[in-house]
Formats: sequence, structure tokens, C-alpha cells
Amino acid sequence: MSAVKPNFLFFVTRDSLLLLVAVLLWFGLAESQRDATALGDFFGVIVGAALVLGAHLLHEWGHLLGGLAGRSAMRPADSFSALSIFAYAPRENSIQQFLLMSFGGFAFTAAVVWFSFAVLPDGYLATHIARGYAVLQVVLALLLEVPLVFWALIRKEIPPIDTWPNLGSLVPKALLRR
Repeated sequence: MSAVKPNFLFFVTRDSLLLLVAVLLWFGLAESQRDATALGDFFGVIVGAALVLGAHLLHEWGHLLGGLAGRSAMRPADSFSALSIFAYAPRENSIQQFLLMSFGGFAFTAAVVWFSFAVLPDGYLATHIARGYAVLQVVLALLLEVPLVFWALIRKEIPPIDTWPNLGSLVPKALLRR
């Protein structure tokens, strides 16, 4: 008997609910976190953590949507608790597909940075937490993901990421065409 594996619909549902919770927490606790009290700080950290999770998920969905735009071979992550929502098949994709998948994540990170600094109001602890994470997300992308893009451009091959042996019947053959 095989274990049940998540599918993309599961991740869409999970992540939509998590983003909805973040929005509801913001609107429900926004004014409470302005108080210079331990409870206000607690609410600010809770709301900030929800915004951080949302920012990370948006980055991941940017990668997935970039991959889908390039018709990349991908499959859902193996775990229901995975923060990375998909596994990428480097041997089944072209460099162009890899770059589209990469730039999708970068574009969503740029949107998170813009939202954090242009839309979120000053004076909230959650805003400061979200802005700090937005900057951290850029630093992590520069340190961990941009070198992979340069690898692909310079070496003319996709770096060995999320390797998995054979797509088999997991991805329709039409999606494997380049």
C-alpha cells in the first residue's frame, strides 16, 4: 500500500488558507500591535510571522508559475508539510525553462519587497518583521538562487537541483515537449 502524496490542489488550498489567515490576522490585530505592551508585541510577532510565511509561499508560487509558463516538468512536493511546493526535474527541462522558473520566484519576491515597503503602513511591529524578511528573502535569493542562474548561463546546463530519477507517468508527455 503506497502512502498518500499531496497534489497541487492540496498546496493551492493550503496556501490560500494560510494567506487568508495572514490577512485576517492583519485586519483583526493591526491596531492591537500598535500598543507598546507585551500583548501588543505578541500580536505584532504573530501577525509578522504570518506575513513572513505568506511571503515565502508567494516566492515558491512564483517559481511554480514561472515553471508552468515555461511548460517545465515538475511534480508536487512529496510532503504535506513541505514549504517548497514542487520538485523540479532538471534533466527533463531546458535552460530556458529553468530560467523562467527561476525568474518567476524572483518576480514574486520583488512584489513582496514592493508590498512590504510601499503598502504596509509604518508603525506596526508586523510591518517591520515583514520588511526585514523581505530583505532577507532578497539576500537569500542573491546567495542561493542567483548563483544557480549563473551556473545555467555559464555552463549551459541546469544545476543539479531537486533531482529525481524518472518522471514516468507523473507528468503528461505533452508537458515534456520543449
